[in-house]
Amino acid sequence: MKEKEEPKRRLSPGIQIALTIWALTFLAHAFGLRDFTSVLSGTPVVGVPQEAAVLGGMTYVVLWLLATSIAPVALVAAMLGISSDWVRSRSRH
Repeated sequence: MKEKEEPKRRLSPGIQIALTIWALTFLAHAFGLRDFTSVLSGTPVVGVPQEAAVLGGMTYVVLWLLATSIAPVALVAAMLGISSDWVRSRSRH
């Protein structure tokens, strides 16, 4: 008799989104894009073309906003979905 195969476990889309956003934010911070956010208030970044500084600053700000607002919500929603599925599967037995 064949044994049941365990279903392959995948991360839910919400968890994947949160981890991706946090990883991109970490990389932007590691590459020093945070230093370019000063250009958004009108302070020039020495030794960097203005366009590159604006692009780097905007990229960092957008990623930071996503990491602090969207990623936590996606993670909580994914965890609620997982717990809901778990409760539903337990109530069937």
